Formats: sequence, C-alpha cells, structure tokens
Amino acid sequence: MATRKKPSPQETVEETETTEELSFPPIKFSITDNALAQLANKYGEVPDLKAMAVACVKEPDNKKLATDYRNTKKALVAAIAEVRGYRTSIESHRKELVADALKFQRDVNGEAKRITEKLTEIEAPMKAEKQADDERIEREKEQARLAEEARIAAIKRRVAFITDAPMKLAGQPSEKIMEAVKELRELVIDEEMYEEFTVQAKADRGDVVLKLQTMYETKLAEEQRLAELERQAKEADEMRKKFAEQEAARKAKEEEERKAEEARRQEEQAELLRQQKELQEKQEEFQRQQAEFLRQQEAAAPTPTAEPVEEPAPEITGHRGRGRFIPQTKRERDIDAVSEWAKKLRFIDGPDGITDPDCLTIINSSLTRLEMLAQDTLTEIEKL
Repeated sequence: MATRKKPSPQETVEETETTEELSFPPIKFSITDNALAQLANKYGEVPDLKAMAVACVKEPDNKKLATDYRNTKKALVAAIAEVRGYRTSIESHRKELVADALKFQRDVNGEAKRITEKLTEIEAPMKAEKQADDERIEREKEQARLAEEARIAAIKRRVAFITDAPMKLAGQPSEKIMEAVKELRELVIDEEMYEEFTVQAKADRGDVVLKLQTMYETKLAEEQRLAELERQAKEADEMRKKFAEQEAARKAKEEEERKAEEARRQEEQAELLRQQKELQEKQEEFQRQQAEFLRQQEAAAPTPTAEPVEEPAPEITGHRGRGRFIPQTKRERDIDAVSEWAKKLRFIDGPDGITDPDCLTIINSSLTRLEMLAQDTLTEIEKL
C-alpha cells in the first residue's frame, strides 16, 4: 500500500491538515504479458488482401482464389474484433482503477486553491508595495540613464563643434577660416565642460586646427589667383575701351581727312576744267586768228602760196593732283608697306581649342596689346 504526505507549509503558517494515509487498489489487468505475446505471435503476420484481390481480378474464373480471399478477410475481421475486445476491457478497467485517484486530485486542487486565495490576500498588499517600489527604482534608473545620455550628448555636441568645423567652412573666404582657427585656439577645453572627453577634445582640436590652417593657405592662394585674373581682365577691358576710343578717333579723323580730300579733289577738278576751258578758248582764238591771217594773206596776194603748216597745240601735262604727274618714291612705298603691316596686326587671332581660363586671359590681353600696337603704328606712320 502506498503512503503520501502533504508538502510542509512555510514556517510562518501553521499546518491545517494532519497527514493521512492513502490506499489504492493493485494495478492488475485481465490480460497478461504472456497473453500479449501469444496474440502478437498469432496475428503478427498480416495477410496481403490487396494482392489477393488483384489475383482474383486477373483470374475471375478461379473459384479457389475467390474463396481464399473471402475466408482470409473474414479471419482478419474476427482477429480485429478479438483484439479490440481486449483493448476496450483494458480501458474500462483503467478508469475504475484511477477513479479514486482522480477524486483525490480534485479534492487536493480545491483545498490548494482555497488556501492559495487566502495567501494571495495576505501577499497582494506586500507585493503591490514591492512592485511600486520596483517601479520607482526603474523610473529613477531611467531618469538617470536619460540624464547620462543628455550629458554625453551635450559633450559630444561641444566636440562636434570642433570636428565639424572643416566641413562647415568648406568654400568660405580665407578670412572666415582664419577667424575659426583663432577661435579654436582660444577655446577653453577643461574637465568641467568635457569631463571624460577632455583628452579626445584636445586631440581633435589639434587635428582640426592643422586642417583649417591648410584650408586657409589653399583658399588664400586661390583668392590671390582669382584677384590677379580679375585685375588682368579689368586691365584688358580698360585696354579694349581705350582701343575703341582710339579707333573711333582714328575713324573720325579719317572721315574728316576723307571729306577734306574730297573737297580738295573737287576743287582741283574744277580748276582743271577751268584750265581746259581756257585752253580750249585759246585754241579757238588761235584758229580764228590763223584763219583771219590766211584770209588776209589770200586777199593781199592772189598768187598761190604754200600752205601754212599748222603748229601743234601745246601739250597739257598734269595728274589728278595739281596738273602734273609725280612718280611715287621709295619712302612712300615703305610707308604704305608699314601701314599695310600694321593693319594686318589687327586681324591676328589666338589659337583654337584653348579652354583654360588663365590661358584665355593671357591670349585676350596679348590680342588687346596687338590692337593697341597696330593703332599706335598707324598713328605714327600718318605723321610721316
């Protein structure tokens, strides 16, 4: 007979029930292991009904096969019924054996539940107080964690002010970069403000100051180069304006000289026409006098006389200028050649395919100087 004792309660709680002994019937079923072995040996080999049915289909006229199939299936059904009878009887007897145990389990569970509810009533206030205190501790831990994160974030922002300086100053004027360098050098880095990041902040400042110094030198050189290019461009623009003014003055002077030359030419042409008319009148007068002289001669001497020889008219020499032709001298040819050369200088162009801004500036400046050289040459040659 089995004996079971209840578990010991906590030391602060008195035992409510005395220990009682439980008795259970013996575990014994109607079928033994020997009977199970006999059944396994008897029905261990299961006939293949499917193969037998296929054989009957193949040989429908073979009555022996059909009879064997029916008998084998009946025997299989009888065997199943026999084994099922044993199994159901075992299940019924099992329920009888555990009925008292199940009732005892229900009684135990009910009593345990009643006691547990009483204990819960005692435990609940203490547990609630403990939970509230635990939650307070967790809140304080969370507040401390957030405060620590905020402290570290504030220090990292101060460090980022140092480390982010090169990125923020990219593309800024050199003066602003130098102001940042001075500001970082004067920045106070102590443990009060940077705490455990003090050493890192000082190292970062040293690296950033070196980077900014390099940026300052590079930016300053670039600004100086751009200023020089701007100065050259401004100088070239002033030279172009000056050349344009000189060119306008030259064209105005040429126009004035052209008008004066045209007036002089017209005056000379009028003078030439007057001289031609006067000469024509003299020739006509000479022919008239000659004719009168011949008429008088004929009247005075009727005898035939030799025919008078007509004298040729005086030759008129002159040119488009002042009535005479003056051949061009070697000096005048040289002056014309220099003038043509100076004019060609104004049409010289730079090389093709140049895209570099510095090279283009140099080419434009040189072309402007060539234009001014050509203008100065034409001005000087006109004085000769």
